[in-house]
This record gives sequence, structure tokens and C-alpha cells, in this order.
Amino acid sequence: MPLSFYKRPGLVVYVTCGDPDLATTREIVLAAIAAGADVIQLDEPWVRNNPELAKRYAVKAINRALQGITVPTVVHLCFGYAAVVPGSTKPAGYSFLAELADTHAEQISIEAAQPRLDLGVLKDLSSKKIMLGVLDLGNPEIETAEIVADRIRHGLKYVAADRLIPAPDCGMKYMPRHIAFGKLKAMCDAAAIVRQEIS
Repeated sequence: MPLSFYKRPGLVVYVTCGDPDLATTREIVLAAIAAGADVIQLDEPWVRNNPELAKRYAVKAINRALQGITVPTVVHLCFGYAAVVPGSTKPAGYSFLAELADTHAEQISIEAAQPRLDLGVLKDLSSKKIMLGVLDLGNPEIETAEIVADRIRHGLKYVAADRLIPAPDCGMKYMPRHIAFGKLKAMCDAAAIVRQEIS
């Protein structure tokens, strides 16, 4: 259930796994939970830059950070803020994704709209919920609800509806507030359209 269902604010904590080290990451996660965090999200920009080293350490590091955590947990694979890393420089796929099936994280968050990711890769994550990036944050134009609905429909070809969570590609901190709000409204409207279609 979304936190808005309970009519209370939520605390979602974003932590970069291993920054500055694994012990500190674990301390931050535990402190966040003690402070009342509703969700823990580990942002992981490193694994795409060095997939060979990631294959040796990443799953162990993520699992260490999330061991015994009882609130919902997410790992976000970051391609970089759209305002900083242009879409033309982003890869068309993740070189380290299927391995995340072995993590303790309940959800995997991926950027898919701006890099126009091939969603066939999601078949390797059948045990996870997928936060699918459906908002292109590299384009300041506010997408129509129908464009975003098409991105959600495309995701549903690879992920069951009960496991798909539409989301922005990444953070919106570089966007003007009215654009961020417009994009989020389009995403909510699109989710309502698709929900109606599949009900």
C-alpha cells in the first residue's frame, strides 16, 4: 500500500551502498530504521561502471547492508542524473542486473525511459518487484499520460502487474518544480489508465 493510503507522511531513506564504506552503510541503514524509515533504498551507481568487480562484491555488499531489515527494501541502479549525464551517453542496457536476483532487496529500481532500455532483461528478476522508470528526466517536456501509459504497458509485457511499480527514471532534484509535478501527474494519470484497462 502506498503511504498516502494511510494518510501519513513517509520516510524513504536513500543510501549509496558502500559510501564511504560498508560498515558505515550498515550503520546508516540501521539508524534510519531506528528513526522511523518506512523504506530503505540503496542507490548503486557503481556496479554499471565496473561490472566485473561488481560480480565479485556487489551482491555480498548489498546483502550485508540489508541483512535482517524488515521494512521494504529497494536497490536503484543509477545511470546518473539526467541533467548531468545526457541520455546519448547512457548505455542501452545494464551490464549488471540479473545478479540482483540474489540480493535481499525486495524491489529493483531501474531507469528505462531516457535510455530506452530493452525490458527483456527483466525476465531475470522474476522474484523481485520492479520499479520501472517511465519518466524521461532528460527531456524537460512533460509527457502526456498516454505516452507514459505506453511505457507502463510495455513493462507489463515482461513483469506481472502485481510486481510492476511505475516510477521516475531517477531523482528529480534538478527539475523545476512545475515540470517535476507535471511529470509525476502524468505518471499517476497513466497508472490509472492502465489499471482501468487491466481490471
